[in-house]
Amino acid sequence: MAKIGPLFVLFLVALFTSLAVSRLLFALPFRGNVLLFTVISSTYIVAAISIGILISTFAATQQQVVLISIFTALPLMMLSGAFAPIQSMPPFWQTLSLVNPLRHYITIVRDILLKGVGLDVIWPDAAALVAFAVVAIWISATRYRSQLR
Repeated sequence: MAKIGPLFVLFLVALFTSLAVSRLLFALPFRGNVLLFTVISSTYIVAAISIGILISTFAATQQQVVLISIFTALPLMMLSGAFAPIQSMPPFWQTLSLVNPLRHYITIVRDILLKGVGLDVIWPDAAALVAFAVVAIWISATRYRSQLR
């Protein structure tokens, strides 16, 4: 928790700062529920931090962490649907993108911000995001504890 707490607060502040800037400067509509958005975003932040901790358990030096992060982050971003629609990807990559938490988060954020949908519509992506966060934090915590022994 000592590793996750400060980063979690920092990322949540950055999220709402960027949301405020996009609302004020670009008139981005916010049609959904703020509480639902906050809960989903918090879940994604925990999942992302857990991935970072997991990466750090595999690396021996800071340089290795940076290299592993680059080779992990780029595919996750490319398979998220942020740069190219998932429907336009080959079937193999579409299936592989299902294990990408960023894909689910982007789908949820688009639905909440632009469409104003509720949990009744986004629950499959939300469930996948929660499952990924739980599994990632469990694996990273287990590996981290084993390194302390």
